[in-house]
Amino acid sequence: MISSAPALTWGRHIGEFIGESQDTYSATTVELVDSHSVGTHFESGNTTATDQIVGVGVLRILPESRYHLLRPFPLTIYRTQDHYWVAPDGFVLHGVGNTPDNAIEDYAYALLDYYEDLCSQREILAPHLIEHLEFLESIIAEESPCPVQ
Repeated sequence: MISSAPALTWGRHIGEFIGESQDTYSATTVELVDSHSVGTHFESGNTTATDQIVGVGVLRILPESRYHLLRPFPLTIYRTQDHYWVAPDGFVLHGVGNTPDNAIEDYAYALLDYYEDLCSQREILAPHLIEHLEFLESIIAEESPCPVQ
C-alpha cells in the first residue's frame, strides 16, 4: 500500500520517486521494508537495544534555501520502541523523530549545523574532520561557500 505525506513519499522500490510531477518536489523518498526480516543491534553506554531497519530514505532538499544538495543523499530508517532515527552508511550524524519524516528533517538540520561548524573552524580542523568537510562540500552547494584557507 502506498501512502504519502507532504514532505515524505512512501514507495515499494529503493530510489523510486512516487507521485512526483514536474512542479512538485518532496524532501525525501522512503521505502518501507518488512521490518521483522532485518534489524541491527547496537550498544549505547550501559544499555543495549535492538532497532529494526524499517526503510530506506533519500534526503533530496535541505531546509534552508541558501543550501542545495548536489545529489540525493541516502539514509537508513530505524525504529525503536518509541521513535525513529535515520543515518547514512559510514557517516557520523543521525536524526531522530516521532515519524520517519521528522527524523529525516532532524537529520537535514544536523547535517547543516555540522557543515557550518566545520566551515567556521576550517583552519584548526584535525585531518579526519577536514575529510568530513570535503565530503560535505561534495554534496552541499551554498550561495556563499565557506572560505578555503
